[in-house]
Amino acid sequence: MNWTITTLKMGELTVEKSSLTYLHNIGEIVSIPVWAFAIEGNGMKILVDTGIHDQQWVEENVTSCQINSDEHIKNALKKGVGWDPEDVDIVINTHLHYDHCGNNSLFRNAKFVVQKKK
Repeated sequence: MNWTITTLKMGELTVEKSSLTYLHNIGEIVSIPVWAFAIEGNGMKILVDTGIHDQQWVEENVTSCQINSDEHIKNALKKGVGWDPEDVDIVINTHLHYDHCGNNSLFRNAKFVVQKKK
């Protein structure tokens, strides 16, 4: 069975590096890319994470955020793999942060998979 995995860049967040390195690199600013992954095989179209829904909300409530027009989920899917949201069979959310599940509502035909609360 063959599977194809395509990375889809969904923008970038600008954060203080210490938020990632536990109190090291305080004051150092870094850009963190936001990724989604399109997986196709065995007759299935699977999307891992759906990216940021509202850039303005992120900038007002979390951090600086840059999303080019081709990095919005609909455009990234179309450009990257030729899919529309209704083509996706399964959405896997790695976790439920705003930058990983923000566009879930666009995938009305998909089954959703997320970690069960322990």
